Amino acid sequence: MLDPFAAPVAKHGVSLARMLYRRFFPPKYGHKVAPRNLLEVIGPHTYEGKVFEILGQPDGHSATDGRRVLAYRFSNALLQVDLVDHQVETVALAAPKLRWPNRFEVFPFGLRMGRDSYGDIFALAPEDEPRLFQHEFGARHSLFSKAFYFAYSGRYLNYHFACINAPTYPRIEYEPEGFEWDENGSPTLRDDMTKFNAVAITARDVAAFPFRWEHFT
Repeated sequence: MLDPFAAPVAKHGVSLARMLYRRFFPPKYGHKVAPRNLLEVIGPHTYEGKVFEILGQPDGHSATDGRRVLAYRFSNALLQVDLVDHQVETVALAAPKLRWPNRFEVFPFGLRMGRDSYGDIFALAPEDEPRLFQHEFGARHSLFSKAFYFAYSGRYLNYHFACINAPTYPRIEYEPEGFEWDENGSPTLRDDMTKFNAVAITARDVAAFPFRWEHFT
């Protein structure tokens, strides 16, 4: 015969255990993981309403001369979205580390961060594409970047691929060894197998990698 008091006692026992667990191991709030196809759903010409619907409110923002910059901090990525006239003009994504789960897809080329290299990018570009890079450096950060213009089936956009090492939060840790300087002192690609850890897609032609460090420190 079943004990009629067994179920209530067991229920209270579970409640007590749960209370003690929460007392000594309280829940923690952190940054969510960015999805691998983030650059497919958020890109130039995306309406701002969709950005907020998918990503929610940003962790930081600024506004200057009609341009709004939204900063989103994930556990595995830093994302910057530039809005002009209520539409995305630029989206920039940087991964703190290259290993999984940071294998973000660069839509629509099938390139994947952490897996593919600059050699794979140059294979998509014209054969005479210059191999000169931009180099930015400071006391605590360095950046090698190269801009490509791809006219891909209605997506006429500028793509910046970069190698970034910076004291952001979380910190972007990457010190590539695949670059050298030519006789004019300009950085060039020495090793085609060098991988990138940041990409920016923009509807306008910009010289430097469009990323605002102050939003992520």
